[in-house]
Amino acid sequence: MSTRQLRTLAIGGVIFVASFVFRFLNPDFEMEQFIRLVGARQILNGELPDRDFLNRGYTGAYYAAAAAMAVFGDGMLGDLVLTASFIALGAVLTWFLAFQASASVVVACIATLMAVAYYPALYNYPKIFLPVLGLVAVWRYLDHPGVGRLWTVAATIVVAIVFRHDHGLYLGLATITALACAHLPDLEQFGRRAGTVLLCVLAFGSPYIATLAVNGRLVAHVRTSLWQGGSLVESMAVSRVPLFENPSQPLVTQEDTPISIRWERDLSDEVRRDREALHQLTDGIATGQRTWSYTLQDRSLDRLAALVADPHVEDTHGFDRSTLQFADGSPTAATMLPESTATAWLYYVTVSLPPLCFFILLLKRLGVLSWRPAMPRELPKMLTAAVYGLMLHQALIRGSLDSRLADVSSVTAVLAAWVMGQVLIHGTTRVAWARLRALPHARQPRVLLMFSALSSVGVTLLATILVGLTLWSTMTFGRFRDHVERTGIRRGPSQVVARVNEVVGDMGNASLDWWAPEGSVGLRSLTRYVRACTRENDRLMLTWLEPRPYFFSGRLFSGGMFVFHQGWLSYEDDQRLTVERLGRQSVPIVIAEVDSLDNFEDRYPIVYAHVEGHYVQAAESTFGDSGSKYRVL
Repeated sequence: MSTRQLRTLAIGGVIFVASFVFRFLNPDFEMEQFIRLVGARQILNGELPDRDFLNRGYTGAYYAAAAAMAVFGDGMLGDLVLTASFIALGAVLTWFLAFQASASVVVACIATLMAVAYYPALYNYPKIFLPVLGLVAVWRYLDHPGVGRLWTVAATIVVAIVFRHDHGLYLGLATITALACAHLPDLEQFGRRAGTVLLCVLAFGSPYIATLAVNGRLVAHVRTSLWQGGSLVESMAVSRVPLFENPSQPLVTQEDTPISIRWERDLSDEVRRDREALHQLTDGIATGQRTWSYTLQDRSLDRLAALVADPHVEDTHGFDRSTLQFADGSPTAATMLPESTATAWLYYVTVSLPPLCFFILLLKRLGVLSWRPAMPRELPKMLTAAVYGLMLHQALIRGSLDSRLADVSSVTAVLAAWVMGQVLIHGTTRVAWARLRALPHARQPRVLLMFSALSSVGVTLLATILVGLTLWSTMTFGRFRDHVERTGIRRGPSQVVARVNEVVGDMGNASLDWWAPEGSVGLRSLTRYVRACTRENDRLMLTWLEPRPYFFSGRLFSGGMFVFHQGWLSYEDDQRLTVERLGRQSVPIVIAEVDSLDNFEDRYPIVYAHVEGHYVQAAESTFGDSGSKYRVL
């Protein structure tokens, strides 16, 4: 193994470990994370996707979660290890591609840091890992266009399809782009290679296709993928996000360093929220079972004393409890961009990168720019990456930018690395340096050469500022500083070890008492009710998208359906199959969210009619919470 390969392997190992530890110690399990966990538990109880329960094409994610749960136990720890590992592998592949695209270790590390700082949701690990895995396979083929490497591309497409059908579609279209770049205008060669990819995809995917066909779900999967999951069929659009939500707001703000509070055991959410309001604690992030990180708006001695004296506060971190002073050498505030400005800037940078890559490639192709290529076969590789990025942006960035923008971070980082490399290393910086060195030896007049050199220097400085602003925006958008604080690394190795033990203890505990302790209100109270008033072989039904009561009550979902949301799997035959299964299962309790009942009735009328005809209302209340109202049937 060469020295360069050893260096690449070492850097990749460091990136994997750092990214894995960072995400493992920030186990932010959002509601959507439990969709895979609930499906995994059905599998471990002998039910299979498509055969026994309806599936929107997440087969690979269900089986991966089930495998992790089988190894690590019936908790959340296995899924945390699984998702953090794939996020970390995505970071490694992002660095590898960024290094190829820029030919610079420093630029590749900056781009990878951006991708990690985006802080994508753990449950979205396929959106982070699969695109860069696909690009690695496609770029390897472009380096040496052999049939064997084309088989690898086809196998990667099949893996993407198994995890989510539309991911296979996006990678397939990117592959067609790469084949066109590599083989056109030789139509015969292009046709042979495109046909080879199609045949290999069908061959490698034949077990999956056969399983769907045997279970009568093949047509349903194609239909669902095209019309209920394939967002590329929607019109192309760029959201209009104001760069300055409030023009009177300062461009740079001061944000206090967060403090941590460990609340007393068995404290209800309602009481905790009251104490947060009383002490002016904002931006709360749960860092453990009972520990939260906050921004303290009032940092006066009286407020700190009140926190220490509060009987509901078991412990604090971030200031000295005896002197009520913040630790020496610890910053009390950090300079930050307003979050709305950072999000808007990052959004426009993200969606601008593919067109910018097209533009630079065009200028280089026309000879307008004489910038050096960063890698062999640069044009087809970057054209494929830019097309891929454009498709992913259109398909995945929709709805809330807060939750969607990070989903495209891996490919975005690769595009950003190439642009940074072109401008800062192979382009204006190289030109500026060459012209400045030529000045002493230039013949008269030197004015034009000086102007050209200074222009190149100016462009380089501007590009550096823009890169810095983008990295700053990424840190703000992903709340990177807060998440680093949660790891405990700033407080020393002992705190990191303590944090590891806390995470392992929390995530390995799937008990109801952990999620819904005695005195819980709202949906958590109802989950306790379900657990207490049903048998182990009874099933539960909820009429909206909320998988956590299934998971923490230990009850399987019923009717082979638990995603009553946005009309997913709402075709008539899907609904009739759900009703038929409900008739064969023991489902004593149905819980409905009152605010979403109209949507349930409109989108799933056959299932709604079954519930209306077979269940009676036992209660309707918020059950002690100030949020949603629930109806128990």
